[in-house]
Amino acid sequence: MHTKTANRQRGAALITALIFLVIITMLSLTAMRSSMMELRQASNDETRVAAFESAMAVLDAVLDTPASMPVVGEVGDRSCSGDWTGCVITNITLPTELGYDAYVTDQRVTVQVERLAPAFRPPPRGLGTSARMLTAAAFKVDAVYNLADDGRGRADITQGVLIVVPKGQ
Repeated sequence: MHTKTANRQRGAALITALIFLVIITMLSLTAMRSSMMELRQASNDETRVAAFESAMAVLDAVLDTPASMPVVGEVGDRSCSGDWTGCVITNITLPTELGYDAYVTDQRVTVQVERLAPAFRPPPRGLGTSARMLTAAAFKVDAVYNLADDGRGRADITQGVLIVVPKGQ
């Protein structure tokens, strides 16, 4: 009789061990899936940030080029890097060191500068100079970086710019 009881106990230990093994396997698979999801989220965040930084680089390049924002233009005038709807002047070129020449050509990196109304407005306060001798022209700059098809993200940035000039210019 002693042998039958020992055999039954060995069977119970085997079943208990298998149940624990299944539980541990399920927990391991859940942890792996969670890790994979977090890795994908981190990769998406990295792509989003890289696209935003690239769009900012495009916008900064335009802001560093005074010819992109002609103060002598009319309200509503638009200068563009490519074929934007309602854009007539396509004279904005980006520096070659950005490496976006091919993307500008195929319209995946674009920039538009629009002159805003009124034609001239009072300059901001606190310039440390006589404001009555100055005036300002406002512009809206839109930069689009769209390399989503290549898995490199998309970012659209709009920024306002105020250019202060002497009155009568």
